[in-house]
Amino acid sequence: MDNEYNDYNDGNGQSGNSRDRLLDDIRRVMREAEELLRSTGQQAGEGYQAARERFESTLSTARHSISELEDHLAVTARETMESTDRYVKENPWQAVAVGALAGIALGVVVGISRRYRPARKDREFGED
Repeated sequence: MDNEYNDYNDGNGQSGNSRDRLLDDIRRVMREAEELLRSTGQQAGEGYQAARERFESTLSTARHSISELEDHLAVTARETMESTDRYVKENPWQAVAVGALAGIALGVVVGISRRYRPARKDREFGED
Protein backbone atom coordinates (compact mmCIF):
# COMPACT_ATOMS: atom_id res chain seq x y z
CA MET A 1 0.00 0.00 0.00
CA ASP A 2 2.86 2.39 0.75
CA ASN A 3 4.38 1.96 -2.71
CA GLU A 4 1.05 2.86 -4.25
CA TYR A 5 1.14 6.29 -2.60
CA ASN A 6 4.86 6.91 -3.05
CA ASP A 7 4.40 6.81 -6.82
CA TYR A 8 3.06 10.36 -6.61
CA ASN A 9 6.50 11.75 -5.71
CA ASP A 10 7.80 13.70 -8.68
CA GLY A 11 11.45 13.17 -7.73
CA ASN A 12 12.13 16.80 -6.89
CA GLY A 13 11.04 16.75 -3.27
CA GLN A 14 7.71 18.13 -4.40
CA SER A 15 5.66 15.06 -3.58
CA GLY A 16 3.27 17.07 -1.43
CA ASN A 17 2.49 19.49 -4.26
CA SER A 18 2.08 16.68 -6.78
CA ARG A 19 -0.19 14.77 -4.45
CA ASP A 20 -2.26 17.86 -3.72
CA ARG A 21 -2.68 18.56 -7.44
CA LEU A 22 -3.62 14.94 -8.07
CA LEU A 23 -6.16 14.94 -5.23
CA ASP A 24 -7.65 18.23 -6.46
CA ASP A 25 -7.97 16.84 -9.99
CA ILE A 26 -9.60 13.64 -8.76
CA ARG A 27 -12.03 15.58 -6.55
CA ARG A 28 -12.98 17.80 -9.51
CA VAL A 29 -13.61 14.76 -11.73
CA MET A 30 -15.73 13.16 -8.99
CA ARG A 31 -17.79 16.36 -8.55
CA GLU A 32 -18.39 16.55 -12.29
CA ALA A 33 -19.33 12.85 -12.41
CA GLU A 34 -21.81 13.32 -9.55
CA GLU A 35 -23.29 16.31 -11.36
CA LEU A 36 -23.61 14.24 -14.52
CA LEU A 37 -25.40 11.49 -12.59
CA ARG A 38 -27.83 14.00 -11.10
CA SER A 39 -28.56 15.60 -14.46
CA THR A 40 -29.19 12.25 -16.17
CA GLY A 41 -31.35 10.82 -13.40
CA GLN A 42 -34.51 11.05 -15.54
CA GLN A 43 -33.17 8.85 -18.35
CA ALA A 44 -35.02 5.59 -18.93
CA GLY A 45 -33.91 2.23 -20.18
CA GLU A 46 -32.76 -0.94 -18.52
CA GLY A 47 -29.23 -0.86 -19.96
CA TYR A 48 -28.82 2.76 -19.00
CA GLN A 49 -29.92 2.12 -15.42
CA ALA A 50 -27.46 -0.80 -15.08
CA ALA A 51 -24.63 1.34 -16.43
CA ARG A 52 -25.58 4.14 -14.10
CA GLU A 53 -25.56 1.81 -11.08
CA ARG A 54 -22.10 0.50 -12.04
CA PHE A 55 -20.86 4.07 -12.43
CA GLU A 56 -22.28 5.04 -9.03
CA SER A 57 -20.53 2.04 -7.49
CA THR A 58 -17.23 3.00 -9.13
CA LEU A 59 -17.63 6.58 -7.94
CA SER A 60 -18.29 5.40 -4.39
CA THR A 61 -15.16 3.23 -4.50
CA ALA A 62 -13.13 6.19 -5.78
CA ARG A 63 -14.48 8.38 -2.98
CA HIS A 64 -13.41 5.76 -0.43
CA SER A 65 -9.94 5.44 -2.02
CA ILE A 66 -9.44 9.21 -1.94
CA SER A 67 -10.38 9.26 1.73
CA GLU A 68 -7.84 6.51 2.46
CA LEU A 69 -5.16 8.36 0.49
CA GLU A 70 -5.80 11.58 2.39
CA ASP A 71 -5.58 9.71 5.70
CA HIS A 72 -2.33 8.04 4.62
CA LEU A 73 -0.84 11.38 3.54
CA ALA A 74 -1.77 13.01 6.83
CA VAL A 75 -0.18 10.18 8.82
CA THR A 76 2.96 10.21 6.66
CA ALA A 77 3.33 13.98 6.97
CA ARG A 78 2.89 13.82 10.74
CA GLU A 79 5.45 11.00 11.05
CA THR A 80 7.94 12.89 8.88
CA MET A 81 7.56 16.07 10.94
CA GLU A 82 7.96 14.15 14.20
CA SER A 83 11.02 12.32 12.88
CA THR A 84 12.62 15.57 11.70
CA ASP A 85 11.84 17.29 14.98
CA ARG A 86 13.30 14.40 16.96
CA TYR A 87 16.49 14.37 14.82
CA VAL A 88 17.02 18.12 15.22
CA LYS A 89 16.54 17.90 18.98
CA GLU A 90 18.97 14.96 19.25
CA ASN A 91 21.57 16.45 16.85
CA PRO A 92 21.24 20.24 16.95
CA TRP A 93 24.73 21.05 15.63
CA GLN A 94 24.44 18.59 12.77
CA ALA A 95 21.13 20.17 11.84
CA VAL A 96 22.75 23.63 11.90
CA ALA A 97 25.62 22.36 9.74
CA VAL A 98 23.22 20.80 7.21
CA GLY A 99 21.26 24.05 7.05
CA ALA A 100 24.43 26.09 6.60
CA LEU A 101 25.72 23.81 3.85
CA ALA A 102 22.37 23.96 2.09
CA GLY A 103 22.49 27.77 2.27
CA ILE A 104 26.03 27.87 0.91
CA ALA A 105 25.13 25.50 -1.92
CA LEU A 106 22.09 27.57 -2.81
CA GLY A 107 24.18 30.75 -2.75
CA VAL A 108 26.78 29.21 -5.07
CA VAL A 109 24.11 28.02 -7.51
CA VAL A 110 22.40 31.41 -7.56
CA GLY A 111 25.74 33.19 -7.95
CA ILE A 112 26.77 30.98 -10.85
CA SER A 113 23.41 31.34 -12.55
CA ARG A 114 23.62 35.14 -12.33
CA ARG A 115 27.18 35.18 -13.59
CA TYR A 116 26.31 33.24 -16.74
CA ARG A 117 22.96 34.83 -17.41
CA PRO A 118 22.83 36.08 -21.01
CA ALA A 119 22.84 39.85 -21.43
CA ARG A 120 19.56 41.46 -22.36
CA LYS A 121 19.71 42.81 -25.89
CA ASP A 122 16.75 45.16 -25.61
CA ARG A 123 18.65 47.70 -23.45
CA GLU A 124 22.05 49.25 -23.70
CA PHE A 125 24.39 48.54 -20.82
CA GLY A 126 24.13 51.24 -18.15
CA GLU A 127 20.73 52.59 -19.15
CA ASP A 128 17.92 52.68 -16.62
